[in-house]
Amino acid sequence: METTRETDWFYYPPITLPSPILALAAERQGIWAGGAGGVAWYPIYRNWEPRITGLHLSTVAALASSESGVLLAGGNGGIAYSSDGGLKWQIAEMTENTATVTALLLSPHYVQDQIALAATLDKGIMRSEDGGKHWQATTSGLHNFDTTSLVWAKSETALAGTIQGIYRSSDAGRTWKIAQGTEEDAVAALAYLSDGSLLAALESGGLLSSQNDGLDWAEYGSLPAEVQGTALWVTTTGTILLGTAEQGILRSTDKGLTWQCVHDQAAFSFIANGQTLYAGIMNELAASVDDGETWIALPHPPIHDLRQLLIDQDQPLLAGTYAGLLHYNPSRQAWVPLTETPRPLLAVALAPDGAYLISTQEGLERSTDKGLTWQNVLADTEGQITRITLRTDGGGWAGSANGKRLFKTADGGLHWEAVKPPFGALPLAALQAMPGQLIAATYDAQRYRAGFWRTLDDGQSWQQGIEVEMNWPIIATWHQPTLLTMGSFIHIQSERDQWRQEIVGNGQEPVRRVVGNGQILLALTTDSILRSPDSGVSWQKEENIPTAWQILDLTIHQNTLYLLLTGGQLCSRPL
Repeated sequence: METTRETDWFYYPPITLPSPILALAAERQGIWAGGAGGVAWYPIYRNWEPRITGLHLSTVAALASSESGVLLAGGNGGIAYSSDGGLKWQIAEMTENTATVTALLLSPHYVQDQIALAATLDKGIMRSEDGGKHWQATTSGLHNFDTTSLVWAKSETALAGTIQGIYRSSDAGRTWKIAQGTEEDAVAALAYLSDGSLLAALESGGLLSSQNDGLDWAEYGSLPAEVQGTALWVTTTGTILLGTAEQGILRSTDKGLTWQCVHDQAAFSFIANGQTLYAGIMNELAASVDDGETWIALPHPPIHDLRQLLIDQDQPLLAGTYAGLLHYNPSRQAWVPLTETPRPLLAVALAPDGAYLISTQEGLERSTDKGLTWQNVLADTEGQITRITLRTDGGGWAGSANGKRLFKTADGGLHWEAVKPPFGALPLAALQAMPGQLIAATYDAQRYRAGFWRTLDDGQSWQQGIEVEMNWPIIATWHQPTLLTMGSFIHIQSERDQWRQEIVGNGQEPVRRVVGNGQILLALTTDSILRSPDSGVSWQKEENIPTAWQILDLTIHQNTLYLLLTGGQLCSRPL
């Protein structure tokens, strides 16, 4: 490790974890990239800047930006919007909050009419008339709700690609009608050409073209056999760029009759900024200044999905949904990926005996040899476990994302017993175990309301607490003292089982995380880290720390503060 100029901070070696760039958007001064780790901003001739503070999306698969400065991001978990260049994010209100967004599209007259469309899996198409803050389903005429792509043609005409056909709207996305003859076509991408024609790339290979704003479609060009399209772009000169899963980027300058492979990696997204083309591919961002004929690699955006920081035997352990687990080896001064760890990870915890617990789509897995081998200790087929909380005596709990499954353990997660949860169909937002009780919280994203429960008898009976309206879905908890947060408010339990409410900071900073060491509490908010020496009664801003938007997670171990930062950086200093 090396010391920085900041007092007492030590920086671990940086972590490089490339991940697919699934979405790109452009502004005059730079481009945006989205992927499994969120969103990053690339100012022209400068370095990448992560922009994920308050972003609730685990994976960003769609981006859209406007001249007015609004940035929209969509993915697994809905849509978020930012009015300050991604420095802070807010959750968009949707009638279908469980929707997985695959594409975002702004009206050609967005600055004036504020209309935006979103393609989703299972939920069809969503429409916004206020710049992306509120969304409603607009599925009239849709026969298939698995939408993959969107493009705007002339005036109020929009096109949507689905896994079973191309749909056309002549009223700015209010109603839709299938384009005859495309019912069996699974569409991967759509593009609008400068001459007014439209192109569609099919997932099974092949291109379709329309010369009348999407009313009729016909086969176009001649693609090589077994080409699976993933992205499509047409340059101002008419050159066609096709991202494919197996054959890299294909380029055609003769309306699709002949093709040339110009990059050997799969491309998931394209965007243009002036005369420069950008391609989001598997392990890098590529740029072209000669109409897509040649490509150069650019620095990869810091959008890896490392989000959780733990300490295992005095050494950091990092976790990410797709990145898996990485352990720091002090003798090698390097990060070691635990390659045998199943992925994607939904939750990670350390048992008191040092065992690792992870949740995957197959259930709960436990490892007693630092991730070399794993034992399935709870097969979960009805809902993935997203919350694990353990006490120092080995007792603990685990809950599913949908709130319908709840389990308890008495031996550090080796054996589990099902407990009937009280939450109904509400998603579980927090679990906190401590001696003698369990506290749980749910968050209803459709009504923007948080609910609270606790049990004092290992789940035999439950006490339901207050229900609070709030637009911040993150509920932080801690066990010493027992507390939970609601936006910028913190509720702390006293020894007499009384609860008091305190304001964290200036009351305008929603809390993302709370940690402590028995003497102090630290609260990570959207703007800063705040310290409390008196169990949450008063809070002061912690000085000499990185800016809040850089901090992904924090923990305290043996009076040392550890910070997980964007861009694959970990640092620590004495408290």
